[in-house]
Amino acid sequence: MQKVPVTLPFQKTIYQTKNGHSITSDTENLVKLVLKENRESDLKVIDLGTGSGIIIVMIKHYRPSWDCTGIDIQPHLIELARENARQAEVRLRMISADLRDHPFREKYDLVVSNPPYQKLNRGKIPPDRERALSRHEITCTMSDLLMVIDSILNNKGTAYVIYPESRTEEIEKITKNIDLKIHDKFIIAAKKDRSIIFKLERKQKL
Repeated sequence: MQKVPVTLPFQKTIYQTKNGHSITSDTENLVKLVLKENRESDLKVIDLGTGSGIIIVMIKHYRPSWDCTGIDIQPHLIELARENARQAEVRLRMISADLRDHPFREKYDLVVSNPPYQKLNRGKIPPDRERALSRHEITCTMSDLLMVIDSILNNKGTAYVIYPESRTEEIEKITKNIDLKIHDKFIIAAKKDRSIIFKLERKQKL
């Protein structure tokens, strides 16, 4: 596994894999929004599809009192995420598992995810499996992700998920059939198919 060093805004160096999902402005903007909107001292947080752990490591650095966890289906990335946590001098939990069938035993106040953007069978799938999993919905579709969020988010919790603007109708359709609603949308990249952070909350009970 070839590793590439990345210097974080707080001057700690961690690593990503050469063929994996690169750190982008989407990553940075997701972290900034989560921190801006959530200032409580003791939140239970999970990063679904954490990869090398960059999002959850940064969140934990800026909110050391939060109880933070990352989960990913690729064991070698979880090992790298653990190494990155040590390099960044933060203490958090990493789970190597398929989030679709992991027996979550806790509810979370805050869920974050920067999942694969491309639907399965759309576009050319890279031959490298790690790169393919990071970009295409091979092991986890949007529906899978939202169903997991629905099952683990507590009644007053919030989830932040990044998807291209072109998938807005799809996320709206899925959330209509589960106990989640789109509370807000934040455009974070002004390009042809803009990236959007979807802020999800529980539907209010009548």
